[in-house]
Amino acid sequence: MVFKKTKQLALIFYFLVTGNLLAQNYWLPLATPVSRDLRDLYFLDSLRGWVSGDAGTILRTTNGGVNWTNLNSGVTTDIYEIFFLNANTGWAITWNLEHPEYYSIIMSTTDGGNSWTSTRFPVNEEFYYTIYFLNENTGFLGGAPPNNIRRTTNKGVNWLPITVDSINLSRLSVEDFKFVNPQYGFAAGGHIDIAGLIWKTTDGGLFWKSENVGPEPIKALVLFDSLNLIGSGGDYEYGSGIVTTTNSGVLWDYRSLETFGIAASLDFRTRAEGWSPLGYAELMIFTKDSSRTWNAINSPDSIPFFELQFTDSRNGYMVGAGGKIYKYNSSLININNNNQFLPVNFSLSQNYPNPFNPQTTIEYSLSNPGFVTLSVYDITGKMIKMLERDVKRAGDYSVTFNASDLSSGIYYYKLTVANGSNSVTETKKMVLMK
Repeated sequence: MVFKKTKQLALIFYFLVTGNLLAQNYWLPLATPVSRDLRDLYFLDSLRGWVSGDAGTILRTTNGGVNWTNLNSGVTTDIYEIFFLNANTGWAITWNLEHPEYYSIIMSTTDGGNSWTSTRFPVNEEFYYTIYFLNENTGFLGGAPPNNIRRTTNKGVNWLPITVDSINLSRLSVEDFKFVNPQYGFAAGGHIDIAGLIWKTTDGGLFWKSENVGPEPIKALVLFDSLNLIGSGGDYEYGSGIVTTTNSGVLWDYRSLETFGIAASLDFRTRAEGWSPLGYAELMIFTKDSSRTWNAINSPDSIPFFELQFTDSRNGYMVGAGGKIYKYNSSLININNNNQFLPVNFSLSQNYPNPFNPQTTIEYSLSNPGFVTLSVYDITGKMIKMLERDVKRAGDYSVTFNASDLSSGIYYYKLTVANGSNSVTETKKMVLMK
Protein backbone atom coordinates (compact mmCIF):
# COMPACT_ATOMS: atom_id res chain seq x y z
CA MET A 1 0.00 0.00 0.00
CA VAL A 2 1.60 3.26 -1.12
CA PHE A 3 -0.44 6.39 -0.57
CA LYS A 4 -0.12 9.66 1.20
CA LYS A 5 -3.01 11.30 3.04
CA THR A 6 -3.17 15.03 3.60
CA LYS A 7 -5.88 17.35 4.84
CA GLN A 8 -6.96 20.35 2.87
CA LEU A 9 -9.37 22.08 5.21
CA ALA A 10 -7.47 25.34 4.99
CA LEU A 11 -7.76 25.28 1.22
CA ILE A 12 -11.53 24.79 1.08
CA PHE A 13 -13.55 27.97 0.92
CA TYR A 14 -17.31 28.15 1.23
CA PHE A 15 -19.30 30.65 -0.79
CA LEU A 16 -22.99 31.22 -0.05
CA VAL A 17 -25.49 32.95 -2.33
CA THR A 18 -24.20 36.38 -1.36
CA GLY A 19 -20.56 35.29 -1.28
CA ASN A 20 -17.71 35.34 -3.74
CA LEU A 21 -18.90 32.82 -6.28
CA LEU A 22 -22.27 31.60 -7.56
CA ALA A 23 -22.66 28.17 -9.11
CA GLN A 24 -25.63 29.41 -11.11
CA ASN A 25 -23.28 31.74 -12.94
CA TYR A 26 -21.46 28.70 -14.27
CA TRP A 27 -24.38 26.32 -14.83
CA LEU A 28 -27.63 27.22 -16.60
CA PRO A 29 -30.85 25.14 -16.68
CA LEU A 30 -32.17 23.35 -19.75
CA ALA A 31 -35.82 22.55 -20.40
CA THR A 32 -36.60 18.85 -19.89
CA PRO A 33 -39.76 16.77 -20.40
CA VAL A 34 -39.62 14.89 -17.07
CA SER A 35 -39.68 15.59 -13.33
CA ARG A 36 -38.19 12.29 -12.15
CA ASP A 37 -34.71 12.19 -10.63
CA LEU A 38 -31.97 11.78 -13.25
CA ARG A 39 -29.04 9.56 -12.24
CA ASP A 40 -26.54 9.34 -15.10
CA LEU A 41 -25.62 10.73 -18.50
CA TYR A 42 -23.38 9.89 -21.42
CA PHE A 43 -22.44 12.24 -24.29
CA LEU A 44 -20.54 11.21 -27.39
CA ASP A 45 -19.83 14.83 -28.29
CA SER A 46 -21.21 18.29 -27.59
CA LEU A 47 -24.50 17.55 -29.39
CA ARG A 48 -25.39 13.86 -28.92
CA GLY A 49 -26.14 12.51 -25.48
CA TRP A 50 -28.39 10.33 -23.32
CA VAL A 51 -29.62 10.68 -19.74
CA SER A 52 -31.04 7.95 -17.50
CA GLY A 53 -33.05 8.16 -14.32
CA ASP A 54 -35.82 6.89 -12.12
CA ALA A 55 -38.85 4.86 -13.22
CA GLY A 56 -37.25 3.75 -16.49
CA THR A 57 -36.41 7.25 -17.73
CA ILE A 58 -34.08 7.59 -20.72
CA LEU A 59 -33.77 10.91 -22.56
CA ARG A 60 -31.84 11.68 -25.75
CA THR A 61 -30.66 14.90 -27.33
CA THR A 62 -29.05 15.45 -30.73
CA ASN A 63 -28.69 19.22 -30.49
CA GLY A 64 -26.79 19.88 -27.29
CA GLY A 65 -29.77 19.81 -24.95
CA VAL A 66 -31.99 22.26 -26.82
CA ASN A 67 -34.53 19.46 -27.22
CA TRP A 68 -34.91 16.12 -25.44
CA THR A 69 -36.74 13.00 -26.61
CA ASN A 70 -38.27 10.80 -23.92
CA LEU A 71 -37.45 7.25 -25.06
CA ASN A 72 -39.31 4.05 -24.22
CA SER A 73 -36.85 2.02 -22.16
CA GLY A 74 -39.23 -0.88 -21.63
CA VAL A 75 -38.61 -0.91 -17.86
CA THR A 76 -40.13 0.90 -14.90
CA THR A 77 -37.20 0.47 -12.50
CA ASP A 78 -34.56 3.13 -11.82
CA ILE A 79 -31.73 3.18 -14.39
CA TYR A 80 -28.48 3.90 -12.57
CA GLU A 81 -25.92 3.78 -15.38
CA ILE A 82 -25.91 4.44 -19.12
CA PHE A 83 -23.05 4.05 -21.62
CA PHE A 84 -22.84 4.48 -25.39
CA LEU A 85 -20.10 3.24 -27.68
CA ASN A 86 -21.36 5.15 -30.71
CA ALA A 87 -24.57 6.77 -31.96
CA ASN A 88 -26.35 3.41 -32.18
CA THR A 89 -24.87 1.01 -29.64
CA GLY A 90 -25.42 1.49 -25.93
CA TRP A 91 -26.02 -0.25 -22.60
CA ALA A 92 -27.64 0.58 -19.28
CA ILE A 93 -27.99 -0.98 -15.82
CA THR A 94 -31.07 -1.30 -13.64
CA TRP A 95 -32.03 -3.55 -10.73
CA ASN A 96 -35.05 -5.60 -9.79
CA LEU A 97 -35.65 -5.02 -6.08
CA GLU A 98 -39.08 -6.61 -5.76
CA HIS A 99 -39.49 -9.55 -3.40
CA PRO A 100 -38.74 -12.43 -3.60
CA GLU A 101 -35.88 -12.15 -6.13
CA TYR A 102 -33.29 -9.40 -6.39
CA TYR A 103 -31.01 -9.12 -9.40
CA SER A 104 -29.33 -6.83 -11.94
CA ILE A 105 -30.74 -6.20 -15.40
CA ILE A 106 -28.45 -5.33 -18.32
CA MET A 107 -30.16 -3.26 -21.01
CA SER A 108 -28.85 -2.83 -24.56
CA THR A 109 -29.77 -0.95 -27.71
CA THR A 110 -28.53 -0.98 -31.32
CA ASP A 111 -30.64 1.89 -32.64
CA GLY A 112 -29.61 4.81 -30.50
CA GLY A 113 -32.10 4.07 -27.74
CA ASN A 114 -35.29 3.88 -29.78
CA SER A 115 -35.71 0.31 -28.56
CA TRP A 116 -34.09 -1.60 -25.70
CA THR A 117 -33.54 -5.26 -24.89
CA SER A 118 -33.44 -6.15 -21.19
CA THR A 119 -31.51 -9.22 -20.03
CA ARG A 120 -31.78 -10.52 -16.50
CA PHE A 121 -28.38 -11.16 -14.99
CA PRO A 122 -28.36 -14.91 -14.24
CA VAL A 123 -26.99 -14.66 -10.70
CA ASN A 124 -29.35 -13.37 -8.01
CA GLU A 125 -28.20 -10.67 -5.60
CA GLU A 126 -25.19 -9.61 -7.64
CA PHE A 127 -25.64 -5.89 -8.14
CA TYR A 128 -23.64 -3.96 -10.72
CA TYR A 129 -23.05 -0.23 -10.70
CA THR A 130 -21.09 0.52 -13.84
CA ILE A 131 -20.68 -0.77 -17.40
CA TYR A 132 -17.94 0.01 -19.91
CA PHE A 133 -17.28 -1.33 -23.43
CA LEU A 134 -14.03 -1.15 -25.40
CA ASN A 135 -15.77 -2.19 -28.61
CA GLU A 136 -19.03 -3.87 -29.57
CA ASN A 137 -17.83 -7.23 -28.25
CA THR A 138 -15.62 -6.58 -25.23
CA GLY A 139 -16.94 -4.91 -22.13
CA PHE A 140 -16.82 -4.86 -18.33
CA LEU A 141 -19.27 -4.81 -15.44
CA GLY A 142 -18.26 -3.39 -12.07
CA GLY A 143 -20.21 -3.96 -8.89
CA ALA A 144 -20.46 -5.44 -5.43
CA PRO A 145 -18.56 -8.50 -4.16
CA PRO A 146 -17.87 -11.31 -4.66
CA ASN A 147 -17.52 -10.95 -8.45
CA ASN A 148 -16.82 -7.24 -8.53
CA ILE A 149 -15.46 -7.27 -12.10
CA ARG A 150 -16.90 -9.32 -14.94
CA ARG A 151 -15.87 -9.33 -18.60
CA THR A 152 -17.68 -10.17 -21.83
CA THR A 153 -16.27 -10.83 -25.29
CA ASN A 154 -19.60 -11.57 -27.00
CA LYS A 155 -21.57 -8.33 -26.64
CA GLY A 156 -22.82 -9.19 -23.19
CA VAL A 157 -24.30 -12.60 -23.92
CA ASN A 158 -22.00 -14.03 -21.24
CA TRP A 159 -20.30 -12.22 -18.39
CA LEU A 160 -17.36 -14.11 -16.89
CA PRO A 161 -15.62 -13.27 -13.59
CA ILE A 162 -12.04 -12.20 -14.10
CA THR A 163 -8.87 -12.69 -12.09
CA VAL A 164 -8.08 -10.12 -9.40
CA ASP A 165 -5.03 -10.24 -7.15
CA SER A 166 -5.44 -11.98 -3.82
CA ILE A 167 -5.08 -9.15 -1.31
CA ASN A 168 -7.90 -9.02 1.24
CA LEU A 169 -9.52 -5.85 -0.11
CA SER A 170 -9.33 -6.62 -3.82
CA ARG A 171 -12.94 -7.84 -3.97
CA LEU A 172 -14.51 -4.63 -2.67
CA SER A 173 -17.06 -2.86 -4.88
CA VAL A 174 -16.06 -1.44 -8.28
CA GLU A 175 -17.84 1.74 -9.34
CA ASP A 176 -16.01 3.16 -12.38
CA PHE A 177 -13.83 2.10 -15.32
CA LYS A 178 -11.52 4.17 -17.49
CA PHE A 179 -9.17 2.90 -20.22
CA VAL A 180 -6.17 4.64 -21.76
CA ASN A 181 -6.21 2.12 -24.62
CA PRO A 182 -7.68 -1.38 -25.13
CA GLN A 183 -4.92 -2.96 -23.04
CA TYR A 184 -4.29 -0.38 -20.32
CA GLY A 185 -7.08 0.57 -17.93
CA PHE A 186 -8.12 1.42 -14.40
CA ALA A 187 -11.09 0.79 -12.11
CA ALA A 188 -12.12 2.58 -8.93
CA GLY A 189 -14.13 1.63 -5.86
CA GLY A 190 -13.86 0.47 -2.26
CA HIS A 191 -16.07 0.58 0.81
CA ILE A 192 -16.97 3.30 3.31
CA ASP A 193 -14.68 3.37 6.37
CA ILE A 194 -12.60 0.48 5.01
CA ALA A 195 -10.61 1.55 1.95
CA GLY A 196 -10.55 3.31 -1.38
CA LEU A 197 -9.13 1.11 -4.13
CA ILE A 198 -7.78 1.53 -7.64
CA TRP A 199 -7.40 -1.53 -9.86
CA LYS A 200 -5.07 -1.56 -12.86
CA THR A 201 -4.91 -3.83 -15.90
CA THR A 202 -2.23 -4.01 -18.59
CA ASP A 203 -3.61 -6.99 -20.54
CA GLY A 204 -7.03 -5.82 -21.69
CA GLY A 205 -8.81 -6.66 -18.45
CA LEU A 206 -7.85 -10.32 -18.06
CA PHE A 207 -6.03 -9.58 -14.79
CA TRP A 208 -6.45 -6.63 -12.40
CA LYS A 209 -4.01 -5.59 -9.67
CA SER A 210 -5.53 -3.57 -6.81
CA GLU A 211 -3.98 -0.77 -4.77
CA ASN A 212 -5.26 0.69 -1.51
CA VAL A 213 -5.14 4.44 -2.17
CA GLY A 214 -7.06 5.91 0.75
CA PRO A 215 -9.48 5.43 3.64
CA GLU A 216 -12.74 6.00 1.73
CA PRO A 217 -14.18 4.65 -1.55
CA ILE A 218 -13.27 6.19 -4.90
CA LYS A 219 -16.40 6.71 -6.98
CA ALA A 220 -15.14 8.33 -10.18
CA LEU A 221 -11.95 8.48 -12.26
CA VAL A 222 -10.54 10.96 -14.77
CA LEU A 223 -7.56 9.93 -16.95
CA PHE A 224 -5.53 12.73 -18.48
CA ASP A 225 -3.00 10.28 -19.89
CA SER A 226 -1.32 7.03 -18.88
CA LEU A 227 0.59 8.74 -16.04
CA ASN A 228 -1.80 11.33 -14.65
CA LEU A 229 -5.07 10.27 -13.02
CA ILE A 230 -7.44 11.80 -10.51
CA GLY A 231 -10.29 10.18 -8.61
CA SER A 232 -13.01 11.44 -6.28
CA GLY A 233 -15.19 9.91 -3.59
CA GLY A 234 -15.47 10.04 0.20
CA ASP A 235 -18.27 9.50 2.68
CA TYR A 236 -20.81 11.61 4.58
CA GLU A 237 -19.08 11.32 7.94
CA TYR A 238 -15.64 12.53 6.86
CA GLY A 239 -16.60 14.35 3.68
CA SER A 240 -15.44 14.23 0.09
CA GLY A 241 -11.94 13.17 -0.94
CA ILE A 242 -9.62 13.45 -3.92
CA VAL A 243 -6.84 11.05 -4.94
CA THR A 244 -4.19 11.79 -7.56
CA THR A 245 -1.17 10.16 -9.17
CA THR A 246 1.41 11.49 -11.59
CA ASN A 247 3.25 8.21 -12.17
CA SER A 248 0.53 5.76 -13.21
CA GLY A 249 -0.24 4.69 -9.68
CA VAL A 250 3.22 4.09 -8.23
CA LEU A 251 2.39 6.76 -5.63
CA TRP A 252 -1.09 8.03 -4.75
CA ASP A 253 -1.92 11.21 -2.85
CA TYR A 254 -5.27 11.08 -1.02
CA ARG A 255 -6.68 14.38 0.27
CA SER A 256 -9.65 14.59 2.58
CA LEU A 257 -11.39 17.83 1.67
CA GLU A 258 -13.65 17.69 4.74
CA THR A 259 -16.52 19.02 2.66
CA PHE A 260 -19.86 17.43 3.50
CA GLY A 261 -21.01 15.08 0.74
CA ILE A 262 -19.66 12.37 -1.52
CA ALA A 263 -17.91 13.34 -4.77
CA ALA A 264 -19.45 10.49 -6.77
CA SER A 265 -18.93 12.14 -10.16
CA LEU A 266 -15.95 14.05 -11.51
CA ASP A 267 -14.88 15.59 -14.80
CA PHE A 268 -12.57 18.31 -16.07
CA ARG A 269 -13.41 21.08 -18.51
CA THR A 270 -9.71 21.74 -19.05
CA ARG A 271 -6.59 20.25 -17.53
CA ALA A 272 -6.87 22.91 -14.82
CA GLU A 273 -10.62 23.26 -14.23
CA GLY A 274 -12.59 20.36 -12.78
CA TRP A 275 -16.04 19.97 -11.17
CA SER A 276 -17.75 17.44 -8.91
CA PRO A 277 -21.37 17.55 -7.64
CA LEU A 278 -21.96 16.26 -4.11
CA GLY A 279 -25.49 14.92 -4.59
CA TYR A 280 -27.92 15.33 -1.71
CA ALA A 281 -25.50 17.62 0.12
CA GLU A 282 -26.58 20.25 -2.46
CA LEU A 283 -22.99 21.34 -2.87
CA MET A 284 -20.35 21.27 -5.59
CA ILE A 285 -16.58 21.31 -5.41
CA PHE A 286 -14.36 22.69 -8.15
CA THR A 287 -10.73 23.39 -8.90
CA LYS A 288 -9.12 25.83 -11.28
CA ASP A 289 -5.51 24.92 -10.58
CA SER A 290 -5.27 21.25 -11.56
CA SER A 291 -6.51 19.92 -8.20
CA ARG A 292 -4.03 21.78 -6.01
CA THR A 293 -6.92 23.56 -4.27
CA TRP A 294 -10.67 22.89 -4.25
CA ASN A 295 -13.53 25.28 -3.54
CA ALA A 296 -16.98 24.31 -2.23
CA ILE A 297 -20.13 26.19 -3.27
CA ASN A 298 -23.86 25.63 -3.17
CA SER A 299 -25.20 23.73 -6.17
CA PRO A 300 -27.25 25.76 -8.69
CA ASP A 301 -30.67 26.56 -7.21
CA SER A 302 -29.82 24.19 -4.31
CA ILE A 303 -30.62 21.13 -6.43
CA PRO A 304 -29.00 17.75 -5.67
CA PHE A 305 -26.90 16.88 -8.74
CA PHE A 306 -25.55 13.37 -9.23
CA GLU A 307 -23.50 13.22 -12.45
CA LEU A 308 -21.73 15.56 -14.83
CA GLN A 309 -19.69 15.27 -18.02
CA PHE A 310 -17.65 17.67 -20.16
CA THR A 311 -17.36 16.81 -23.84
CA ASP A 312 -14.83 19.58 -24.51
CA SER A 313 -13.69 22.86 -22.99
CA ARG A 314 -16.93 24.65 -23.92
CA ASN A 315 -19.63 22.06 -23.30
CA GLY A 316 -20.56 20.34 -20.05
CA TYR A 317 -23.79 18.77 -18.77
CA MET A 318 -25.05 17.92 -15.29
CA VAL A 319 -28.12 15.95 -14.15
CA GLY A 320 -29.94 15.76 -10.85
CA ALA A 321 -33.13 15.57 -8.85
CA GLY A 322 -36.51 16.56 -10.22
CA GLY A 323 -35.61 16.03 -13.86
CA LYS A 324 -33.08 18.84 -13.83
CA ILE A 325 -30.39 19.11 -16.52
CA TYR A 326 -27.96 22.02 -16.45
CA LYS A 327 -25.39 23.05 -19.04
CA TYR A 328 -22.06 24.76 -18.47
CA ASN A 329 -22.25 28.48 -19.23
CA SER A 330 -19.65 28.80 -21.97
CA SER A 331 -20.24 32.56 -22.10
CA LEU A 332 -18.02 32.82 -19.03
CA ILE A 333 -15.01 31.23 -20.71
CA ASN A 334 -13.80 34.35 -22.50
CA ILE A 335 -14.31 36.38 -19.34
CA ASN A 336 -12.36 33.86 -17.27
CA ASN A 337 -9.54 33.64 -19.81
CA ASN A 338 -9.20 37.29 -20.69
CA ASN A 339 -10.12 39.06 -17.47
CA GLN A 340 -9.27 36.69 -14.65
CA PHE A 341 -7.20 39.32 -12.87
CA LEU A 342 -9.65 42.21 -13.29
CA PRO A 343 -11.51 43.36 -10.18
CA VAL A 344 -15.30 43.32 -10.14
CA ASN A 345 -16.21 47.02 -10.18
CA PHE A 346 -19.77 48.23 -10.71
CA SER A 347 -22.27 50.75 -9.44
CA LEU A 348 -25.97 50.14 -8.84
CA SER A 349 -28.22 53.23 -8.77
CA GLN A 350 -31.40 53.75 -6.81
CA ASN A 351 -34.41 53.00 -8.98
CA TYR A 352 -36.49 55.91 -10.24
CA PRO A 353 -39.18 56.88 -9.68
CA ASN A 354 -39.35 55.52 -6.15
CA PRO A 355 -42.03 54.98 -4.91
CA PHE A 356 -43.40 53.86 -8.31
CA ASN A 357 -46.55 52.58 -9.99
CA PRO A 358 -46.36 50.34 -11.91
CA GLN A 359 -43.02 50.84 -13.71
CA THR A 360 -39.61 51.92 -12.52
CA THR A 361 -36.12 52.08 -14.03
CA ILE A 362 -33.02 50.41 -12.59
CA GLU A 363 -29.63 51.56 -13.83
CA TYR A 364 -26.19 50.05 -13.28
CA SER A 365 -22.72 50.43 -14.77
CA LEU A 366 -19.83 48.00 -15.20
CA SER A 367 -16.15 48.94 -15.22
CA ASN A 368 -15.21 45.50 -16.57
CA PRO A 369 -17.09 42.76 -18.43
CA GLY A 370 -18.90 40.21 -16.31
CA PHE A 371 -21.78 37.80 -15.95
CA VAL A 372 -24.70 39.85 -14.65
CA THR A 373 -27.71 38.66 -12.66
CA LEU A 374 -30.37 41.24 -11.77
CA SER A 375 -33.35 39.92 -9.82
CA VAL A 376 -36.28 41.22 -7.75
CA TYR A 377 -37.35 39.82 -4.36
CA ASP A 378 -40.34 40.37 -2.10
CA ILE A 379 -40.06 41.21 1.59
CA THR A 380 -39.90 37.49 2.53
CA GLY A 381 -36.81 36.96 0.37
CA LYS A 382 -38.63 35.06 -2.40
CA MET A 383 -37.39 35.85 -5.90
CA ILE A 384 -40.32 37.04 -7.99
CA LYS A 385 -38.66 38.13 -11.23
CA MET A 386 -35.35 37.72 -13.04
CA LEU A 387 -34.59 40.87 -15.02
CA GLU A 388 -31.11 40.11 -16.34
CA ARG A 389 -28.96 36.99 -16.62
CA ASP A 390 -26.31 37.40 -19.27
CA VAL A 391 -22.73 38.35 -20.04
CA LYS A 392 -22.34 42.13 -20.30
CA ARG A 393 -19.51 44.29 -21.57
CA ALA A 394 -18.21 47.26 -19.62
CA GLY A 395 -20.69 50.14 -19.88
CA ASP A 396 -23.92 51.67 -18.62
CA TYR A 397 -27.20 49.73 -18.56
CA SER A 398 -30.85 50.55 -17.90
CA VAL A 399 -33.62 48.04 -17.15
CA THR A 400 -37.35 48.70 -16.85
CA PHE A 401 -39.22 46.78 -14.16
CA ASN A 402 -42.98 46.43 -14.63
CA ALA A 403 -44.82 45.52 -11.43
CA SER A 404 -48.37 45.71 -12.76
CA ASP A 405 -49.01 42.13 -11.57
CA LEU A 406 -47.75 42.77 -8.02
CA SER A 407 -49.40 44.24 -4.96
CA SER A 408 -48.24 47.34 -3.13
CA GLY A 409 -45.34 46.88 -0.75
CA ILE A 410 -41.59 46.88 -0.25
CA TYR A 411 -39.42 45.01 -2.78
CA TYR A 412 -35.70 44.52 -3.23
CA TYR A 413 -33.56 44.33 -6.35
CA LYS A 414 -30.20 42.56 -6.28
CA LEU A 415 -27.37 42.89 -8.78
CA THR A 416 -24.63 40.24 -8.88
CA VAL A 417 -21.63 40.60 -11.19
CA ALA A 418 -19.23 37.68 -11.63
CA ASN A 419 -15.84 37.92 -13.32
CA GLY A 420 -13.82 34.72 -13.36
CA SER A 421 -13.61 33.50 -9.77
CA ASN A 422 -14.75 36.85 -8.31
CA SER A 423 -18.33 37.85 -7.62
CA VAL A 424 -19.88 40.89 -5.93
CA THR A 425 -23.51 41.55 -4.97
CA GLU A 426 -25.40 44.72 -4.06
CA THR A 427 -29.06 45.03 -2.99
CA LYS A 428 -31.37 48.08 -2.82
CA LYS A 429 -34.92 48.64 -1.62
CA MET A 430 -37.82 50.03 -3.64
CA VAL A 431 -41.48 50.75 -2.87
CA LEU A 432 -44.45 49.89 -5.06
CA MET A 433 -47.41 52.15 -4.23
CA LYS A 434 -50.67 51.56 -6.09
